[in-house]
Amino acid sequence: MDREDRDVKAGLIEETQRKDATRGKASPLRLTPARKKVQQQKSTEEWSKVLEEPVSISPELSSWIKANANELKIPQTDRRWAAEVVNDFRDNLVKFLRSSSDQPFFQSADFLTTGSYFEKVKIHSPDEFDMMLKLQAPSRFNMKELDEGLFYQIDLVRPTRGPIQVFLLENGLTLSSRKILSETFRLVRNFLKNYKVPDEGCRWEVNRKKPGSPAVTLSLFRNDMYSDELISLDLVPALEVHSSQGWPLPVRNGPDVDNWLGKKVRKEITSLPCYFVPKRMKGRNLSGEAKESWRISFSHVEKKIITSHGNKKTCCEGKANKCCRKRCLMLLKSLIEGLKQRFPKELDPLCSYHGKTAFLHMLSISVYHYPLSSGR
Repeated sequence: MDREDRDVKAGLIEETQRKDATRGKASPLRLTPARKKVQQQKSTEEWSKVLEEPVSISPELSSWIKANANELKIPQTDRRWAAEVVNDFRDNLVKFLRSSSDQPFFQSADFLTTGSYFEKVKIHSPDEFDMMLKLQAPSRFNMKELDEGLFYQIDLVRPTRGPIQVFLLENGLTLSSRKILSETFRLVRNFLKNYKVPDEGCRWEVNRKKPGSPAVTLSLFRNDMYSDELISLDLVPALEVHSSQGWPLPVRNGPDVDNWLGKKVRKEITSLPCYFVPKRMKGRNLSGEAKESWRISFSHVEKKIITSHGNKKTCCEGKANKCCRKRCLMLLKSLIEGLKQRFPKELDPLCSYHGKTAFLHMLSISVYHYPLSSGR
């Protein structure tokens, strides 16, 4: 095993000794704005030259990496218990919202499962879940861009007397992200008053709102007083934009995945609805509307990308070369956690989602995709 192999292995060995996973959030995968297309095309060409030659590693290191990737998988028994608890919460919350006359706007709500667990790239234990609570928006509304395509002001085309009226600002048109998130907190707390966890020895608790977070975060505990958190669940209300309206102009071209997934998959992606989550812009001296901003979310697009395959469809059809993208992403997340443990102060801002974003961008500009096999 040469020196380069030993350095890679040393970094991975250190991570396998981790005890506690460090969690974090980051900005969603940014899609290709039309006005930056020329610059990104140049960057793509430069990276393609770098990636033209395959990276060779020794058979010993290849086998070692595959063995460690398998150890990152969550045991089926743990996965089943966590899934039953979370799914029961989700199903009963939907029933509560649909049967409640307290807030008509939430009666049509439904869930969209996102995040690493549902993409099957979660590592170590099933202790984190992310769900988007889809709220049906009017068929048409105005999306006013507040920055470079990430934050928006949502305005109705005309005044309304429908259920959404109670979430509008004084002008009768601008949809308040703050009011939507506050109402979600209130409804979830009311739901938990009578809800019983399938495992009678556990309970859900709503955490205090985190500044800048678009989520209602819940924690599952054992009923004893000094229980550690078993599961963390982020429930994010998301305004679903009707597919007939299309995506906002800065991101309308969709992700640049033509060389990887193909134009057909890219078209399928851009035909999906887009979502806005109630997140306030950063900064001081914001206008009243900017304080009620919505952030565009592509969590469902990331899930589509992770679960799709190359345009030549060769990565999973043969028995010899199984698709390794998910295992590579799991190893990258594991390496990031190990590095954060070794350099806690220096890498405090870094989280696994940064790695995921870089990983997806790398795949989108790569021409070659290799399995974890000997000599490649």
